[in-house]
Amino acid sequence: MYAMIFSRLDIAFAVSSLSQFMTNPGITHWKALIRAMRYLRATMDFCICYGAVGNDKLNLLSGYTDASWAGDVDTHKSTSGFTFFLNNGPVSWNSRKQSLIALSSTESEYIAASQATKEAIWLRNLLSDIGLNQYAPTTLFCDNQSAIALSANPRFHSRSKHIVLKYHFVRSKVLNEVVRLQYCRTQDMTANVFTKALSLELHRRLCVELSLKVKAFKDSD
Repeated sequence: MYAMIFSRLDIAFAVSSLSQFMTNPGITHWKALIRAMRYLRATMDFCICYGAVGNDKLNLLSGYTDASWAGDVDTHKSTSGFTFFLNNGPVSWNSRKQSLIALSSTESEYIAASQATKEAIWLRNLLSDIGLNQYAPTTLFCDNQSAIALSANPRFHSRSKHIVLKYHFVRSKVLNEVVRLQYCRTQDMTANVFTKALSLELHRRLCVELSLKVKAFKDSD
């Protein structure tokens, strides 16, 4: 299984700007496309490696959710990103521009958490169908304390009435113990790689955390 894990500037920007590039191309779009192609060429031999875990974490689903607030310089929309792990390897990931303009970083992170919660429910149902029931709430790591508080405390509602109702979906799932939002430091947020451009050092470290490695069986192909 080949991994296609990209930073926002390398891939997501190039893809989201494709239609504009075709009709009104600019130097920024061209540079983004070149960087995307260079990244793909340099990582052709990378794959996801799954490893052994302790019995307490065997077949236990967990995830990371992140958002880049107003990261799109043209539309000022935020980008949501998430990834879910099973047995020390990612089994699902996504990077997507949000459909509305978030008025704060808390709102953008909360919307991203809602999207990740939907994916968590789908994965939990899939795992249940193949006999890997998730009896405990799925831990969803988030680096925004206010978004975590918003998902658990209705008293924050007076400050968040502007948030579209559908994104309060995550709160109901927290109360029903389907997911559990847990704080994660920004520098340890694995999903950062899906939402924003990163330094080379940080990008490489997050790729390692995503269990991306050069194929050990390359020479035998």
